[in-house]
Amino acid sequence: IRQALDLEHWGAFRRSFDAMARLVTEVAAGRRGPAPAMVSFLSGDVHFSYLARVLGIGPAQVYQVVCSPIRNPLSPALRHANSLALTGPARFGCRVLAATARAVDTPIDWVIERGPWYDNALATLDIAGRSCALRWETVRGRVGSPFEALAAVRLS
Repeated sequence: IRQALDLEHWGAFRRSFDAMARLVTEVAAGRRGPAPAMVSFLSGDVHFSYLARVLGIGPAQVYQVVCSPIRNPLSPALRHANSLALTGPARFGCRVLAATARAVDTPIDWVIERGPWYDNALATLDIAGRSCALRWETVRGRVGSPFEALAAVRLS
């Protein structure tokens, strides 16, 4: 199904995903030295921006910060489908489908905490010591219009 629908994600590269999950779990849990305030993966997407949090590996929180500065616009129907895919019932349905296909669970699980946003956006991480704040901004209207906030969150 993933290949037929061209659904690319970390899970498609299972060996490297599992290795990265083990590494980030060890770092966040403080098994490779003192635990950091948080761990973040910075990435982009061709369609939207969002913030995901890895569940239950602490004490440090682990985030995936995704920003799409120049995106490929999705139709309203695909935007709606993507937003629905992030809901609890859809996640449950995907788990049932994966179990039916006898897919092995990933070593970590995550949840989308902010977004998705379908605007061209700029994300900024403000880091000072063990504190980190994140914001996404976009420009609507003509060239030269001021930035507008999409969201802001303190990660640590």
